[in-house]
Amino acid sequence: MGRNPDTNARQRAETSAQLLEAGRRLFADRGLTGTTVDAIAAEAGCSKGLVYHYFPTKEALAEAILIDWLAQVATLAASVADIADPVDRLAGFARVMGTHVEANADGYRFNLRSLTDPALREVAAKLSSHRSGADHPWAEAFEALGSDDPVTDGQLFQTSLLGIFTHHVLSPVPTDVAGLVDRLVKRTLERQWTST
Repeated sequence: MGRNPDTNARQRAETSAQLLEAGRRLFADRGLTGTTVDAIAAEAGCSKGLVYHYFPTKEALAEAILIDWLAQVATLAASVADIADPVDRLAGFARVMGTHVEANADGYRFNLRSLTDPALREVAAKLSSHRSGADHPWAEAFEALGSDDPVTDGQLFQTSLLGIFTHHVLSPVPTDVAGLVDRLVKRTLERQWTST
Protein backbone atom coordinates (compact mmCIF):
# COMPACT_ATOMS: atom_id res chain seq x y z
CA MET A 1 0.00 0.00 0.00
CA GLY A 2 1.42 3.40 -1.01
CA ARG A 3 1.65 6.43 1.18
CA ASN A 4 -1.08 9.02 1.28
CA PRO A 5 -0.55 11.75 -1.36
CA ASP A 6 -0.98 14.42 1.34
CA THR A 7 1.73 12.76 3.44
CA ASN A 8 4.04 12.59 0.41
CA ALA A 9 3.47 16.26 -0.42
CA ARG A 10 4.08 17.27 3.19
CA GLN A 11 7.28 15.18 3.33
CA ARG A 12 8.54 16.74 0.06
CA ALA A 13 7.83 20.24 1.37
CA GLU A 14 9.61 19.51 4.66
CA THR A 15 12.65 18.05 2.88
CA SER A 16 12.81 20.99 0.48
CA ALA A 17 12.58 23.43 3.41
CA GLN A 18 15.40 21.59 5.23
CA LEU A 19 17.61 21.80 2.15
CA LEU A 20 16.84 25.49 1.64
CA GLU A 21 17.68 26.24 5.27
CA ALA A 22 20.91 24.21 5.18
CA GLY A 23 21.98 25.85 1.92
CA ARG A 24 21.06 29.30 3.24
CA ARG A 25 23.26 28.89 6.32
CA LEU A 26 26.21 27.35 4.47
CA PHE A 27 26.16 29.69 1.48
CA ALA A 28 25.90 32.67 3.84
CA ASP A 29 29.01 31.49 5.70
CA ARG A 30 31.10 29.94 2.93
CA GLY A 31 29.79 31.22 -0.38
CA LEU A 32 28.80 29.06 -3.31
CA THR A 33 32.22 27.71 -4.25
CA GLY A 34 33.19 27.14 -0.61
CA THR A 35 30.15 24.94 0.04
CA THR A 36 30.06 21.31 -1.04
CA VAL A 37 27.00 19.20 -1.70
CA ASP A 38 28.34 16.82 0.97
CA ALA A 39 28.25 19.69 3.48
CA ILE A 40 24.70 20.60 2.45
CA ALA A 41 23.59 16.98 2.90
CA ALA A 42 25.27 16.77 6.32
CA GLU A 43 23.75 20.08 7.45
CA ALA A 44 20.28 18.98 6.28
CA GLY A 45 20.68 15.49 7.76
CA CYS A 46 20.10 13.67 4.49
CA SER A 47 22.01 11.90 1.72
CA LYS A 48 23.91 13.62 -1.06
CA GLY A 49 21.62 11.82 -3.53
CA LEU A 50 18.57 13.40 -1.94
CA VAL A 51 20.10 16.86 -2.35
CA TYR A 52 20.60 16.13 -6.06
CA HIS A 53 17.06 14.73 -6.31
CA TYR A 54 15.64 18.09 -5.22
CA PHE A 55 18.28 20.40 -6.69
CA PRO A 56 20.42 19.16 -9.61
CA THR A 57 23.17 21.71 -8.86
CA LYS A 58 24.33 24.00 -6.05
CA GLU A 59 23.37 26.90 -8.32
CA ALA A 60 19.80 25.57 -8.52
CA LEU A 61 19.64 25.44 -4.71
CA ALA A 62 21.08 28.97 -4.45
CA GLU A 63 18.52 30.19 -6.99
CA ALA A 64 15.68 28.61 -4.97
CA ILE A 65 16.98 30.30 -1.81
CA LEU A 66 17.11 33.68 -3.55
CA ILE A 67 13.60 33.21 -4.95
CA ASP A 68 12.39 32.37 -1.44
CA TRP A 69 14.06 35.50 0.01
CA LEU A 70 12.65 37.76 -2.70
CA ALA A 71 9.18 36.29 -2.10
CA GLN A 72 9.48 37.03 1.62
CA VAL A 73 10.45 40.66 0.92
CA ALA A 74 7.61 40.99 -1.61
CA THR A 75 5.16 39.70 1.00
CA LEU A 76 6.42 42.28 3.50
CA ALA A 77 6.10 45.06 0.92
CA ALA A 78 2.58 43.91 0.09
CA SER A 79 1.65 44.00 3.78
CA VAL A 80 2.08 47.80 3.79
CA ALA A 81 1.15 48.58 0.17
CA ASP A 82 -2.34 49.78 1.08
CA ILE A 83 -1.07 52.47 3.45
CA ALA A 84 -1.95 55.68 1.63
CA ASP A 85 0.44 58.09 3.33
CA PRO A 86 3.91 57.65 1.76
CA VAL A 87 5.74 58.38 5.04
CA ASP A 88 3.65 55.81 6.89
CA ARG A 89 4.08 53.27 4.05
CA LEU A 90 7.88 53.67 3.98
CA ALA A 91 8.06 53.60 7.78
CA GLY A 92 5.82 50.54 7.87
CA PHE A 93 8.01 48.66 5.42
CA ALA A 94 11.19 49.65 7.26
CA ARG A 95 9.75 48.35 10.52
CA VAL A 96 8.38 45.04 9.19
CA MET A 97 11.61 44.44 7.29
CA GLY A 98 13.66 45.15 10.42
CA THR A 99 11.62 42.65 12.40
CA HIS A 100 12.01 40.12 9.59
CA VAL A 101 15.79 40.55 9.40
CA GLU A 102 16.09 40.12 13.18
CA ALA A 103 14.17 36.85 12.94
CA ASN A 104 15.93 35.67 9.76
CA ALA A 105 19.57 36.71 10.08
CA ASP A 106 20.82 33.79 7.94
CA GLY A 107 18.47 34.80 5.14
CA TYR A 108 19.76 38.35 5.19
CA ARG A 109 23.39 37.18 5.43
CA PHE A 110 22.76 34.99 2.39
CA ASN A 111 21.26 38.00 0.60
CA LEU A 112 24.41 40.00 1.39
CA ARG A 113 26.62 37.14 0.20
CA SER A 114 24.66 37.05 -3.06
CA LEU A 115 25.77 40.65 -3.63
CA THR A 116 29.46 40.05 -2.90
CA ASP A 117 30.29 36.43 -3.80
CA PRO A 118 31.10 36.28 -7.55
CA ALA A 119 29.49 32.85 -8.06
CA LEU A 120 26.33 33.83 -6.17
CA ARG A 121 26.19 37.17 -7.98
CA GLU A 122 25.87 35.28 -11.26
CA VAL A 123 22.90 33.36 -9.85
CA ALA A 124 21.34 36.55 -8.45
CA ALA A 125 21.84 38.42 -11.74
CA LYS A 126 19.60 35.90 -13.49
CA LEU A 127 16.78 36.61 -11.03
CA SER A 128 16.72 40.34 -10.62
CA SER A 129 17.58 43.35 -12.61
CA HIS A 130 19.00 46.27 -10.64
CA ARG A 131 16.17 48.74 -10.56
CA SER A 132 17.17 52.32 -10.88
CA GLY A 133 15.71 55.43 -12.38
CA ALA A 134 11.98 56.06 -12.23
CA ASP A 135 11.16 52.42 -11.44
CA HIS A 136 13.29 52.36 -8.27
CA PRO A 137 11.05 50.79 -5.58
CA TRP A 138 10.96 53.92 -3.41
CA ALA A 139 10.91 56.60 -6.11
CA GLU A 140 7.11 56.74 -6.27
CA ALA A 141 6.79 57.32 -2.51
CA PHE A 142 9.42 60.06 -2.47
CA GLU A 143 7.89 61.66 -5.53
CA ALA A 144 4.53 61.77 -3.70
CA LEU A 145 6.35 63.47 -0.82
CA GLY A 146 7.56 66.22 -3.14
CA SER A 147 11.20 65.20 -3.47
CA ASP A 148 13.13 67.06 -6.15
CA ASP A 149 15.13 63.84 -6.74
CA PRO A 150 12.90 60.90 -5.73
CA VAL A 151 15.20 58.22 -7.17
CA THR A 152 18.21 59.38 -5.16
CA ASP A 153 16.14 59.90 -2.02
CA GLY A 154 14.71 56.39 -2.43
CA GLN A 155 18.17 54.92 -2.89
CA LEU A 156 19.46 56.82 0.15
CA PHE A 157 16.61 55.53 2.30
CA GLN A 158 17.13 51.97 1.05
CA THR A 159 20.89 52.16 1.60
CA SER A 160 20.38 53.42 5.14
CA LEU A 161 18.11 50.46 5.90
CA LEU A 162 20.60 48.05 4.35
CA GLY A 163 23.32 49.50 6.56
CA ILE A 164 21.27 48.94 9.71
CA PHE A 165 20.41 45.37 8.71
CA THR A 166 23.98 44.58 7.62
CA HIS A 167 25.40 45.83 10.90
CA HIS A 168 22.91 43.67 12.77
CA VAL A 169 23.78 40.43 10.99
CA LEU A 170 27.56 40.95 10.74
CA SER A 171 28.58 42.80 13.88
CA PRO A 172 29.55 40.93 17.05
CA VAL A 173 28.04 43.87 18.96
CA PRO A 174 24.26 43.59 19.48
CA THR A 175 22.25 46.01 17.37
CA ASP A 176 18.97 47.60 18.37
CA VAL A 177 17.42 47.22 14.93
CA ALA A 178 13.99 48.55 15.93
CA GLY A 179 15.53 51.57 17.66
CA LEU A 180 17.76 52.40 14.68
CA VAL A 181 14.91 51.95 12.21
CA ASP A 182 12.70 54.24 14.32
CA ARG A 183 15.46 56.85 14.44
CA LEU A 184 15.96 56.61 10.68
CA VAL A 185 12.22 57.01 10.13
CA LYS A 186 12.08 60.05 12.41
CA ARG A 187 15.17 61.73 10.94
CA THR A 188 14.77 60.81 7.29
CA LEU A 189 11.02 60.71 6.87
CA GLU A 190 8.98 62.31 9.59
CA ARG A 191 11.14 65.43 10.09
CA GLN A 192 12.15 65.98 6.51
CA TRP A 193 8.96 65.20 4.62
CA THR A 194 5.42 66.24 5.12
CA SER A 195 2.86 64.19 3.30
CA THR A 196 0.85 65.95 0.60
